[in-house]
Amino acid sequence: MLKKWNEKWFKRWSIRREKGQLHYVLSQTAIYVFFLIIGLFLQTLLFSNQSKWDVFLPNTAKYALFWFVTGLIGNYFGWIFAEIRYQNVIKKKKEENGNH
Repeated sequence: MLKKWNEKWFKRWSIRREKGQLHYVLSQTAIYVFFLIIGLFLQTLLFSNQSKWDVFLPNTAKYALFWFVTGLIGNYFGWIFAEIRYQNVIKKKKEENGNH
């Protein structure tokens, strides 16, 4: 089971890495920021009274900028860790093919 999951991850990462690091970091960050803003919107809508809207709109830009920067940093390191894992899998596959 785990090997099958690893193989799926390897194929998905092969496709993602072809598009490049910048594409990966920016697209993952955009998704991250989008869902956080939707969550903030829903929280304001469902769990506060209507007087909070005047606070929600101006603060959204500050939150989005903060989340964008943290997302860039987090996804940059995510790329690095995934690339290290990818290279380790390639190395392991080469060793297995060389031994058989």
